[in-house]
Amino acid sequence: MSAVYQRKMHLGLSFNFYELNFSQQSQLTEFNTDGNGNNLDANLYQENYTNGAGASFNLGFIYKARANFRFGMAYQSPTWFTEIIETTNITDNEGYFGDTEITVSNENSIYDNTAGGFFPSQEVLYRLKTPSKLTASAAFIFGKNGLLSLDYMIRNYQNMKLSNDNFAQENQFFQNQLRNTHSYNIGSEWRFDKLSLRGGYKFEQNPSKASNGLNNLKGHSLGAGYHFGSFKLDFSYNNSNQNSAYNFYSGYNVNPSELEIDNRTFTTTITLLL
Repeated sequence: MSAVYQRKMHLGLSFNFYELNFSQQSQLTEFNTDGNGNNLDANLYQENYTNGAGASFNLGFIYKARANFRFGMAYQSPTWFTEIIETTNITDNEGYFGDTEITVSNENSIYDNTAGGFFPSQEVLYRLKTPSKLTASAAFIFGKNGLLSLDYMIRNYQNMKLSNDNFAQENQFFQNQLRNTHSYNIGSEWRFDKLSLRGGYKFEQNPSKASNGLNNLKGHSLGAGYHFGSFKLDFSYNNSNQNSAYNFYSGYNVNPSELEIDNRTFTTTITLLL
């Protein structure tokens, strides 16, 4: 829903509804040898299926203060997932969190916690409230030649919450180990007759208090477009990088691996003008 007041104030309100479907299967296999022909191999299989439904709302405004300047603010509410059902085999089964098999010399099985068709799993029903987000934005318009836009965002990670007393430890983690984050986007576009050039930079703060200024998300983008009259051709390049921890052994007290994640996206768009 939207409204305009005196051609200067633009108001918007939206309601959003979500369907959550997530599945993950992971298998970890190790081959170990002592160099004398003695082998010890291990296999760990884990699976997780999650389904749920949720809702949220967005509220915001844009005000045209002058012909070449406008500013706005938007609030994105938490997403309230009223019922999430999670089915997983990541449960304590004789000290192993998943289906586990260990063999010696590739033939003799010395341990199998699924022997006899025993495949333990657990089903958890819970509710979830995700972080809310507040965005302040401004844009400077330079006639018909270009614009410069800025966005500043705050996410309330400490407001996250899982339902019932079974998640007291997780909720305490949200309160003690997470923080509200600050992010910003800067972008610009300039037109030269039929040619358009674009560029931008983004920064997202890591929500973990223990990050000590590390593992923040940084990225930049470049783009160009040309108007041929009957159609438009656009190219864009987006690059973002971040350091992140990844735990290969879910449920075990093993130090996670430090990953350097570098995402690069190239996009080509053709727009037909009819």
